[in-house]
Amino acid sequence: MNLDFVGKDPASKNDGSPTVYRCTERQSWVIQGRKLDAQTHARLNIPDDEDAVEVPFRMLPFLMQKD
Repeated sequence: MNLDFVGKDPASKNDGSPTVYRCTERQSWVIQGRKLDAQTHARLNIPDDEDAVEVPFRMLPFLMQKD
């Protein structure tokens, strides 16, 4: 999977999270974010081959970029 960097949270310290990447070959987004706490994760009933991360609202502009 080839990833193109789109943007890093301007409020992030040195850990680089959250970060948004674009995967043009799959027409998808890859989001780096904070892991959910165990209780929230359990409530989501996520299949074994999927996961979820938390991303703040301020990252929406990065997802709205077209190219």
